[in-house]
This record gives sequence, structure tokens and C-alpha cells, in this order.
Amino acid sequence: MEMCRTCQLSNLICVCGLAANDNCARDSGFIKLPHDPVLASQSAVRRCAMAYRSKGLSRCAVLNYLTDAFVGFNGIAVDAAGRRIDVAEIEVDEVFRTDNDPSERWISDFLRTGVAIPKRTMVQMAAGAFTGAPGDK
Repeated sequence: MEMCRTCQLSNLICVCGLAANDNCARDSGFIKLPHDPVLASQSAVRRCAMAYRSKGLSRCAVLNYLTDAFVGFNGIAVDAAGRRIDVAEIEVDEVFRTDNDPSERWISDFLRTGVAIPKRTMVQMAAGAFTGAPGDK
């Protein structure tokens, strides 16, 4: 088995390896988030919006899809600094502030970002939840 030259861990669990745009090419059970500025970039937001838009999900279905993905994820997720994220503890409604906007209209704005830039992005809010940035919960 190949070992990482930096952290001396197996390439399957290495936290310093580069993740492809769609996570780690070596292991689909490993997710390494990029740094916050990358997550918040217009290109990342647009790409994410296009991916969700292509699924044809309603506003509520987007949150249900994410909840199912978080609950069903059995792999390892780390932030850009290599800190492990407990995906099972992520509360989608809290992260996406559904108590502040029960209609979830901002999700419609987000899904339109394949064409136009949104006022508020889901990726920016999610990045804050993963990294624990102050004021993002």
C-alpha cells in the first residue's frame, strides 16, 4: 500500500493529499474540504448550484437530500487544516437556518446561480458550519 510522504499515513486516509474537485480520487469515503475562500468563490458556488439544479429537486427536497447524505456518510471528512469533521453531528436545518427562513426561498436563488450570482450562497453557510467560523451557525 502506498504511503504519503508528508504525514506517513496510508494514501487512503492521508489528510494532506490533494482532493479532486469531486473529493478524493483514491477513496470515495474520504472528503477533504478546501479552504473557505475556495468554497466561497463564485466558481465553486456555481458548480455546486449546477450539480444540485441538475437533480431537479424542490427547495425542501434539497435539504432532505443533504440530510440523507450526511446521515448515510460512513467515511472520513476533514477541513482544509486536516481537522476531522463529525458528519453525523451536522444538523442541516441548523446549518441552513430554516428557522430564520422556513420557506427556504434562498435555495431557489441558489439553484438559479447556474445563470446568475446569488445574494447569499449555501456554500458559504455550509463552509462556516464545517469550520466552526464565528457567526456562521
